[in-house]
Amino acid sequence: MSPPKRKKTFNNFLINNKAQKIKKKFVHKVKTKKDFYKTLSKEKHELETPSFYKQIFSEKSAKGDINHARHISDSEDNLDKDEDDHHEELIEYDRSSCEESKKTLKEREYSQREKQAKIEAIKQEKEIRIQNQKAYLAQRKLTKKKLLKRNSKGQPLMKARIDHLLSKITN
Repeated sequence: MSPPKRKKTFNNFLINNKAQKIKKKFVHKVKTKKDFYKTLSKEKHELETPSFYKQIFSEKSAKGDINHARHISDSEDNLDKDEDDHHEELIEYDRSSCEESKKTLKEREYSQREKQAKIEAIKQEKEIRIQNQKAYLAQRKLTKKKLLKRNSKGQPLMKARIDHLLSKITN
C-alpha cells in the first residue's frame, strides 16, 4: 500500500520552493569555495601579500634588521671597540624601545580608563532606574491598597476613588 499523497496546496509549494532555494544557495556557496581554494593552491607561489601587510612587516623587519646588523657589526668590531661603547649603544636602543612601549602603555591605560568610566556611568544609570522603579512600584501598591478598600457590605469606598481622581487632576 502506497503512502497517501499530499494535496497540492499553495502553502506546500511555498515550503518546497523555499527549501529548494536554500539548497541551491548552499550548493552554490560550496562550489565557489571549492573553486577558490583550487585556484589558490595552483597560484600559491604567484600570490603576493597585500601592500598594507608589507608595510607592517617591513617596519618590523627593518627594526629587526637594524638590530641584527648592529649585533653583527658589534661582534666583528668587538676587538676594536671597547665594551663601554657597545654597552652605550644597547642602552640607547633600550631607551628608544622603552619610550615606544611607554607610549603604547599610556594609550592602553587611557583606553582602559575610558572603558571603566563608561562602565561606571552605565552602572549609575542602572541604579537610578532601579530606584525609580522601586519608588513607582511602592506608590502603585499604596494606590492599589486605597482603591481596593470596601465597606461592610462589600461595596467599594467612593471616598478613596474620588481622592485619587482629584490628585490626578491637580498633578
